[in-house]
Amino acid sequence: MTEHMKQIKYLLTGMFFLCSGLAYAQRPAITLTFSSDNEGQYVDFDSILVTNLDRNCDTSLYYPDTVLHLADYTGIHEQQKPSFFLSGNHPNPFFEKTSFELLIPSGGPVQVQVFDLMGEQLSLYGANLEAGTHLFNFYGTGRSLYILRALWKGEQRTIKMIGSDRNSSHSCKLEYVSSGSLGTDNLKLNTGRNPFSFFAGDQLQCSAHGTEKPSAFVVAPVESDTLIFQFASNIACLSQAVINYEDQEYHTVQIYGQCWMKENLNIGQRIDGEEEQSDNGIIEKYCYDDDPSNCSKFGGMYMWGEMMDYQDEERVRGICPPGWHIPSDAEWKILEGSSDSLHGIYDPVWDAFDFRGYDAGYNLKSDSLWMDNGNGSDKYGFNALPAGTRSNFGDFILLGRNAPFWSSTSWVGEDVLYRVLVYNTDQVYRYSFEKDSGFPVRCLKD
Repeated sequence: MTEHMKQIKYLLTGMFFLCSGLAYAQRPAITLTFSSDNEGQYVDFDSILVTNLDRNCDTSLYYPDTVLHLADYTGIHEQQKPSFFLSGNHPNPFFEKTSFELLIPSGGPVQVQVFDLMGEQLSLYGANLEAGTHLFNFYGTGRSLYILRALWKGEQRTIKMIGSDRNSSHSCKLEYVSSGSLGTDNLKLNTGRNPFSFFAGDQLQCSAHGTEKPSAFVVAPVESDTLIFQFASNIACLSQAVINYEDQEYHTVQIYGQCWMKENLNIGQRIDGEEEQSDNGIIEKYCYDDDPSNCSKFGGMYMWGEMMDYQDEERVRGICPPGWHIPSDAEWKILEGSSDSLHGIYDPVWDAFDFRGYDAGYNLKSDSLWMDNGNGSDKYGFNALPAGTRSNFGDFILLGRNAPFWSSTSWVGEDVLYRVLVYNTDQVYRYSFEKDSGFPVRCLKD
């Protein structure tokens, strides 16, 4: 290689690293600016809670601070020194055993408690721990949900742990495993493990507090944005009152921070219930009893894969109109907490399985068409109709008795999470099920 060629090579190599460094350094931070509205009027609120659903951590803003800066290339919300930190447990959901860590900035008494959904204390650990990171194991007892709380010097941190071993006969146990000192090296290492972390595209649940009911929604920001907490309910969405989609007209309804379609989706080519919907490039639907008039009345029914357009990603558009998506399990919880008169959106009751809540089901059900006087109040305009189900055996059942809805959230194995409103209860049923049944679909605005 000639000297001239070497100089060119070194020059190009240097330019490459220089440009790479500049590109890295200039990646813009994501800034979220929050405001509020109730039918055109600003609403006073005192705080905003932002929870990263993907990383099990949160942070708060206090009025008048309504701007959150997220460093999308570092993955952390900057912090100068470590604070008391409780990690999310892993795995979650777990079978029999799961693990979590505590970061203690300075030595002192620490207490770790585990409760069930009813508030019964299942296990307790207490000791004087040195500054550093401490690893624990937890062994479950067959319950579906555990609340773990750690306390240190007047501060507390809480996480939710989901158990999948419902037939376990083990005794509930917290087990201390190991520790690490908090020296200079660990201080640098743990700076990125502060209570709030973020990577572009993470799902953030944002809620504004200080009014009678908080307003909440889920976003997955990849760029800076202004986000508005809506405090109105049972009105047409201010951003879009009517949707025209595939020769059908749908109305919308604002329920605090969420904008929902007011009707079940009715799109696609009808096939008989005994047939399986398939990934053939054609949207296919079921009509109850194979009667097209039932699709006009109650909407179509779709297997999970068909609804998702054969994608396995939370909050995907699926077969919804542009700008809308299939609601996740977390977004169904927001709706339930927003519509229940006793349990709010952060009440752990919504993390449980089976029938939950007080009257969310009654408030979400339509005020007609339900059998045995099982009508609801339709208090928030969601107008859930008793559309019934296309079972995984290909028959149609439960017309007038239930209103099932898929979520876009996968669960253990091949199951997915779903909701059902039922004629003879005011509660809402949550569980996991196989994907080959046919349920109605509601879309939620991005």
